[in-house]
Amino acid sequence: VDVLTLDGIVQLKVPPGCQPLSKLRLRGKGLPSVDRRGRGNQIVTVHVMVPEVLSKRQKELLEEFRAEEAVDESPAQRALKRLRGFFS
Repeated sequence: VDVLTLDGIVQLKVPPGCQPLSKLRLRGKGLPSVDRRGRGNQIVTVHVMVPEVLSKRQKELLEEFRAEEAVDESPAQRALKRLRGFFS
């Protein structure tokens, strides 16, 4: 992901499994230190943009992904799923 810093744009690698609102650090890309040499870190907050409209292919891919994830459901996830079905 491209991130704007004081020095210009740098590439930031977002680790797999990174959750929304996670904080990632760019070492030495922040403001200059007042009492020391060097610069501080720039903190980047991860924001996730969810598309409002999906193509048919995108929907199919999401369904495949959901089916794969369903294999690893925890007991709490299964209970929540049953509750949602009850209220639908």
